[in-house]
Amino acid sequence: MLRVLITILVLGGSLAAQDTLKLDDGRLLRGEIASESEAETVFITRLGERIVVPAARIVRSRRGRGLSPRVEARLEGVDVADARALFGVALWASTEKSLVRDAQRLARRVLVLEPEHAEARRLLEHVKLLGVWYEDLESGRRAVRELMKERGFGEFENGFGPEEILVQVRTARAEWVIDEETLLWRSLAVVMAEKGYVRFGDRWFAPEEQDLIPDLVAAKEILGLELQAGRVGASSVIASFSRQGCEEHATELEKGRAWFIATFRPERRSALSQVAMRFWVLREEEHARAFIEKGGGRLHDATAEFAAFSAPLGAMSWGYLSNVTNQQRGTWKWGDVAQLGMALIDHEWTGRVDCPDWIGIAVAHHTEIAVYGDARTWWIAPSRYGQQEKTRTAEGRTFDGAKLEVREDVRKRRAPSLRALFLKKTNQMQVPDDNMGIVLLSYFLEKRKELFMTYLFGSVEVKIDRRFEEVFGHPFEEEEKLFHAWLGV
Repeated sequence: MLRVLITILVLGGSLAAQDTLKLDDGRLLRGEIASESEAETVFITRLGERIVVPAARIVRSRRGRGLSPRVEARLEGVDVADARALFGVALWASTEKSLVRDAQRLARRVLVLEPEHAEARRLLEHVKLLGVWYEDLESGRRAVRELMKERGFGEFENGFGPEEILVQVRTARAEWVIDEETLLWRSLAVVMAEKGYVRFGDRWFAPEEQDLIPDLVAAKEILGLELQAGRVGASSVIASFSRQGCEEHATELEKGRAWFIATFRPERRSALSQVAMRFWVLREEEHARAFIEKGGGRLHDATAEFAAFSAPLGAMSWGYLSNVTNQQRGTWKWGDVAQLGMALIDHEWTGRVDCPDWIGIAVAHHTEIAVYGDARTWWIAPSRYGQQEKTRTAEGRTFDGAKLEVREDVRKRRAPSLRALFLKKTNQMQVPDDNMGIVLLSYFLEKRKELFMTYLFGSVEVKIDRRFEEVFGHPFEEEEKLFHAWLGV
């Protein structure tokens, strides 16, 4: 009994907030009386339509509750002929439960001024079907069903069509979609083709993704593998796991790209955001080797400016595409992100100046840390790595952890000098060099960023050591003292 009483009171309040007109044909209009005269009444319907009703057709009129004094006060000074300004008051009123009906009344006034005002329609919960606005989904559906029935169409799962089409839909539901504009069932293949999509395997590729299809074809022909692909931004991932997994990894790569741009080249954000990169994640190292050997020509034809390979189920320790990496089982994601960081710094160096290898490696590690919180790859000569370290690759190195190790190396005089590190090539790197690079890059970015950026991207085309002295104004040894003071040793 209490529930029924509450419902009656709520409905009563809703109706009381509306004006009504009883017409001579029996219809009852609900909405708002905008104005009255001896000759006619101007009325705003619940759909926000302004209609003029001759006085002779009105049997009875009744005004409901007017606007709240608070709303009236809010309207003072507002141009009620300005849809944007008027909706601002409606939006404010909608945030308070006691003023919701007033908000709806104002939203209808907005629709008189601007019939397709999306936010006003949303506030009123109107629904547009087949180009016609309805007060709610239920009334809209009723009207559409009647219209479709007149056309001789049947209904299945809220979509309509001739019976022969509905039979096909019931048989192969996945191959059909409901057209949002017509509510008719249409062939998925036809709809996607109209949008420029191409089907490969069990997936539709958007126009901007279709350059990935040749890579999937190549993987099938060369390796016999059914791969998936995903793209986020300018990073593409081709892998043996799901499309969602590809897109998730591409998202991580784009996070690394964002860090690089913000840190090094914010002024080139637009250009660097479009540098295409492609990452292959194959099950085993031999798959990567086979693809590079047999499909190398295809790689050169690819639209990506950079491509990398990784193998999540097998350890990799070999040079490819001009880079040397050493990654153990389970670190493939870190390896890809590191490759991205190095590729971007290489992209900015190309054709400019000769730069130290340690910087590219340190950028790679910092990109890992920016995305995952630690670095797990080692960019050192594989032979030297094998001689000195056996299992450390699987351990993540945070910046703080690397700094502690470097501090200890400096104290025990086993850390490389700045001069030695700047002149070393990748195939000469050892574990202390790799750690040193992580920490040294942080030092330059924190304490000497302006000079460091000039050193990296300046136009001075001289040898590494001479350029350092010209940019920093002193030799490596003087800068090393400042670095050690920053380290606290």
